[in-house]
Amino acid sequence: MSLLRDKLKQLGNFKPILIGGCNKFEFQRYLDSFNYGNLIANENSMSDTEKIDALGNVFSETINLKKMAGNTEILRLIKTMKEKDKATFFPGTFLNDFGGYLLPVMPIISKGKILGCRIKMNTFPIITDYQQLAKNLFGKEYTLKMLKERSNKKKKMFEQLELKANKEGRLLSRSSLKTYDLNGLNVLPIICNELSTALNSYSLKPLDVIVHSSDCLFESDSKMFERYQDEISKLNKRNLVKSPLILMVAENNLNRPYAGMLFYERNKIFEVN
Repeated sequence: MSLLRDKLKQLGNFKPILIGGCNKFEFQRYLDSFNYGNLIANENSMSDTEKIDALGNVFSETINLKKMAGNTEILRLIKTMKEKDKATFFPGTFLNDFGGYLLPVMPIISKGKILGCRIKMNTFPIITDYQQLAKNLFGKEYTLKMLKERSNKKKKMFEQLELKANKEGRLLSRSSLKTYDLNGLNVLPIICNELSTALNSYSLKPLDVIVHSSDCLFESDSKMFERYQDEISKLNKRNLVKSPLILMVAENNLNRPYAGMLFYERNKIFEVN
């Protein structure tokens, strides 16, 4: 247990939060009062998926992180996190515009800088603008040709664009699977149902910490413990675990929300008291 205490001390202050219904104002209040340590939020913390599903109003709930353009409330959350120079954030996800299609993204923000972004695996791009997508993927001439085609041919070209966007999205998500140094600890952020895919794909340095931002993934605590134990044991067999491994978890779930810390040692999962 002394190794766990040492690692927890090295990790520092930990704050898991659950943002129900993508309440950006609630999230903003949390951020305004959080100045030191490590904060993790659940998946979909910054995108109102219910609004998108009900109204199809995708654009109002997206940003382009590279251009810092889009939903002003999400941009304000990002700006606030960047202002906290003694804190690290794994703040859940928003929908990012990649030029004609969207993917769920979790930025990793530490000491005033965006260190990188995890792009969710096991998800399909949301196509928002076929014309922009065609221009980005194949160029202006292809786009003009597509616009002049008859409906049947245009439909086939749209399908080709969808396949290309799916392939590009998979490449982007896999290339984003990387670790971050947190006070000397090797940390891997993962998003919801990519748990198995991400851990099976991981092949870098042994992990000290896994940060799991999730939404309605586990139906019970026992199922959650069982799944974590199974997946991390597979990772351990490949010598990719520094025991004890810490799990920082934020899962928004109407039936059984969970926000806390677990650890893996001797092939078992335990709660940190």
